[in-house]
Amino acid sequence: MNDQIISYIKELKHLKDLSDEQRLIDPMSGFLDSLEIAELVSWLESTFHIRFDQNDLTDENLATVRSISALISRKISVSNNN
Repeated sequence: MNDQIISYIKELKHLKDLSDEQRLIDPMSGFLDSLEIAELVSWLESTFHIRFDQNDLTDENLATVRSISALISRKISVSNNN
């Protein structure tokens, strides 16, 4: 899952390298802008067949690829239990 997300962000940002601990949302650097975040969220929902609600879309949950993967895993787990 991390590799898929990293590949998408690298393509989105035209990057050669990106670690799963790179801060994606940072008020100082603004690594991902609001449009890129919206595009990422849409891609995540489509790719992983999940839906986020507003409570999911926090700076903490979207901070790194690793935190995004953890969020997706939780969403899939909840979905599978329903």
